[in-house]
Amino acid sequence: MQVAARASGAAADSTDDVVTIKAGELRLLDAGTRASAQEVATLLHDDFVEFGSSGRVFDKSATVSSLAAEGNSVGTIVREAGDFTFRRLGPDAVLVTYRVSRHTPDAADKKSLRSSVWIRAEAGWRLLFHQGTTSAERSIEES
Repeated sequence: MQVAARASGAAADSTDDVVTIKAGELRLLDAGTRASAQEVATLLHDDFVEFGSSGRVFDKSATVSSLAAEGNSVGTIVREAGDFTFRRLGPDAVLVTYRVSRHTPDAADKKSLRSSVWIRAEAGWRLLFHQGTTSAERSIEES
């Protein structure tokens, strides 16, 4: 499947887009990436907003600072992601949904449902919006 041509005239294969976006999501779950303000900042759009599972709202600056502050947890917190789905919202926008299990050595695992909107900017794909919602083990109901 081809994505509509951008203003530059270049077309992108949607499989390439999915690979790039999934890699970005996985990088943001990686403790080493989260500890690097510069790496996180390059993945987030300047207008980034997150609705956290805590109910708090974060902008790009707050997210970069918050994740960098987790630096002392590198190697102790492991996040595993799965059940990814990708839905194109337009030629330069993709909705991603997935599940995360957060493992720590001294606490019960935490499960969450995640949704993100990625947009293609001049510098490449950037995360514009993210929401995490605490979840039970398997709580998706089919209608």
